[in-house]
Amino acid sequence: MEESVEVIGEGSFGCVHKPSLKCQDKKMSYKNKVSKLLLSKDAKKELREYAIISSVDKNRDFYLGAPTTCKLNATKDALRAINKCKNLTRKHFKNNVTKAKLKNMSILVMNYGGVNLKSFAVSLEKLGRNPSNMNGVNAFWVESHRLFRGILTFQKYGILHHDIKPQNIVYSKVKNRMNYIDFGHMRNMQKEIQLTRESGNWIYNYAFWNYPLEIQFLNRKDYIAFTKKTANKRKEYFEYFIEDLNKYKISKLSNAFDYFMEYICYNTSKKKVDEIVKRYLDDFYSMLEKMSLEEYDIFLKRSIETIDVYGLGMSLQYVLMCCKHLMNPTIVKEMEECFFKMTSANLFVRYNSTESIVHFENILTAHYSDVAFNNHELVSHG
Repeated sequence: MEESVEVIGEGSFGCVHKPSLKCQDKKMSYKNKVSKLLLSKDAKKELREYAIISSVDKNRDFYLGAPTTCKLNATKDALRAINKCKNLTRKHFKNNVTKAKLKNMSILVMNYGGVNLKSFAVSLEKLGRNPSNMNGVNAFWVESHRLFRGILTFQKYGILHHDIKPQNIVYSKVKNRMNYIDFGHMRNMQKEIQLTRESGNWIYNYAFWNYPLEIQFLNRKDYIAFTKKTANKRKEYFEYFIEDLNKYKISKLSNAFDYFMEYICYNTSKKKVDEIVKRYLDDFYSMLEKMSLEEYDIFLKRSIETIDVYGLGMSLQYVLMCCKHLMNPTIVKEMEECFFKMTSANLFVRYNSTESIVHFENILTAHYSDVAFNNHELVSHG
């Protein structure tokens, strides 16, 4: 009996099924494969991004390997599976998937790397505190070092993942292996800086929950406009943001920040949530006060260099809040501080990729006697 095809992930551009949907015109093994259905033009773009990643990460240390693209074999079972894709069917098929409507769509067939961190974290909440579960969590945290090393490696070659969030990191508990997935938003860092310096980067005109608050200022014209504000006008801007955040949630920025905080403060007491939110907002205001026209290039470069760090810090903080009952409270507190510094709303004090990995390595080596690193490579574990 064939395994039922289910949706295991869905984003703005595609819908992922497990097991994989089948190709119309290619023969291959579908064992341990998943498929991503998306517009053919987006599939071609994503394949180009994977070509860049494969040249940077030749040993597949941080990703699952390049996918294969093909036209879908649009069987009745496949159409039923696609109808489970809520965003995709609403956006492209008006909630009615037919074979004819699939002509502009393709699938990417790729290796299955495990559940995404959002799903994995939720599963940890239900676990009891016993040696087996605690050891499993310890193994997860040691393996998560791979994600820090991945960002370092990407930046060494001048690229950004540019969309790091729990849904774009997968973990195989059986293999104790992490991987980044979904490189559809990947960017060349220098090109991104240049485009933004010319005020032509449309993506930073919007607020995204896994991007830091300062992205609204990254296009040069927006930065200049804000730095011309007096201290009182900057304070008014901040107070309006707070009012909108607490009462109305009209702006995309306040909605994005609110959603971000749901991940940061998940499974946390009301008192502590208030403390954490205040700390983030204090940091944000400190940044607003310090911004100056003369430091635009420094501001832009540091923001681009820390966008992936920000996404990773938020992702791991969410997992931490789901498994803290299985951990030593001291380690939890130290990791919380590390992840806060990775996601600080004050760009001027937010950790970069090197600061992040050094802090995280210090936590691991301080609390796990069998863990050691050499030049950010794990050299001892068990």
